[in-house]
Amino acid sequence: MISHPNSMKEEEFIKKVLSGERDFSEIKLVGLDLSGHEDYREIQRYLREQDLENSPIIFDGSDLGHLKALGLYLPYVKGHKVDLRCSQLSGANFYGANFERAFISFSDLSNVNLIQANLKYSRLSKTCLIKTNFQRADLSVASMRGACLMGAHLGEANMMKANLTEADIRDVEMLRTAKNIEHMIFGKTKVLLREKEIIEEALSQYNFRVQYTASEIDDLLYERFNKIFKE
Repeated sequence: MISHPNSMKEEEFIKKVLSGERDFSEIKLVGLDLSGHEDYREIQRYLREQDLENSPIIFDGSDLGHLKALGLYLPYVKGHKVDLRCSQLSGANFYGANFERAFISFSDLSNVNLIQANLKYSRLSKTCLIKTNFQRADLSVASMRGACLMGAHLGEANMMKANLTEADIRDVEMLRTAKNIEHMIFGKTKVLLREKEIIEEALSQYNFRVQYTASEIDDLLYERFNKIFKE
């Protein structure tokens, strides 16, 4: 069996992080249980003492699938096209992160801090996003099909063409302040009356024929607004 040319062992990775290395682009480190490691507290302490805004950890193009790192402190992380599918990252701090075009489907990102994060074109399908904080994050063209966003904070988040088909957005916070609601994609989306009224108000002021082609609109959008949603 031929190994990935940039495969890295768990101990090697932790040693490099603690020694100050920052660039882990295009590495393969699948199945790492970081929060279960005996040095996890030391890693967390070390990261909190660093200037990660000006010297961020970089995982661009890396395969980190099945990562377990509960409560990980890693603001400003760079993860363009990173693969984090099936990961457990509940409670992590990814403030200001760049996860553009990242693959994060089938993961647990509940209670995660993604304030001002770049999630453009990211894949978050079937992901747990309960009470995740997306304030001022860029979720444009992100796919959240079947994701659970119950209680998530969407204040001033850019939702341009974000796909929420079959997603659960009941009790989301600050939906009214989210940007480009009228451009979002809905279909069998689970909502409560409050969310339904906000979305219907935004959609009713918009001319679909000018902005959308038929292929970009869920079939249900051709029906009356009250048939778009499943309460």
